[in-house]
Amino acid sequence: CPGSPTAGTVRDRRTREERRQCRAASREPPAGQSFRTKPGQNIRRLHWLYRCPVTNAQYRRFVDAAGGRPSRYGDEDRFNAPRQPVVGVNWDDMRAYRSWAGARLPSEAEWEYAARGPAGRRYPWGDAAPDETRAIFGQDWCTGGTAEVGGRPAGASWCGALDLAGNVWERCRDVWRDEADPGSLDGAPVPPDPWDGTRVVRGGSWNSRIECMEGAHRFKLFDCTVGSLGFRPIATAPVEIPGADVEGA
Repeated sequence: CPGSPTAGTVRDRRTREERRQCRAASREPPAGQSFRTKPGQNIRRLHWLYRCPVTNAQYRRFVDAAGGRPSRYGDEDRFNAPRQPVVGVNWDDMRAYRSWAGARLPSEAEWEYAARGPAGRRYPWGDAAPDETRAIFGQDWCTGGTAEVGGRPAGASWCGALDLAGNVWERCRDVWRDEADPGSLDGAPVPPDPWDGTRVVRGGSWNSRIECMEGAHRFKLFDCTVGSLGFRPIATAPVEIPGADVEGA
């Protein structure tokens, strides 16, 4: 089915081994893989987090202005509306965008603090169970897709961030550890040795199970361009977000 991590379309020019790793990494995690730390430990400030994940409109401005690589799903109707979160971009694409935009990717600790806050909420909005008014999740891989960002204001976190649960997994800059390292909670991720090539993603996506909506839930992905993975930069000072006038980030 189009957009699937198992799809072998003409546009998918990755090696067979890369596709195998992507399929393996794209399986949903078992319940209970969580960031078991005191919320906000060693986080001194949240900086300036994008209110929503980067959208197609924002990403296309980067492509046009800086010659960035287009999204792999730029011509698929389920994923390519201007206000939908951009998917089908890899680690290097995300890094190139954030450099152009004057921002960076959040650490895992920063992302969790945005989702749970100092009170340690179960979900970004509080303790009420996820439903369609708060998050996009539980859809079929072959028929579902992303939704426009910001369309679930009831799912806002304590700091006003939207879509932290569901819609797209969000890439953090940390490399993966089986257990989150409290020593990295100051926002400075420390690479493990040896490293299996995966990085942390948080928040769940449009086809995730309900338990993936929890703010403490964590998962890992190889560097692959699936239709359920996006990103949300963070800046260290107030900046004009490119494309915000177009899509309301």
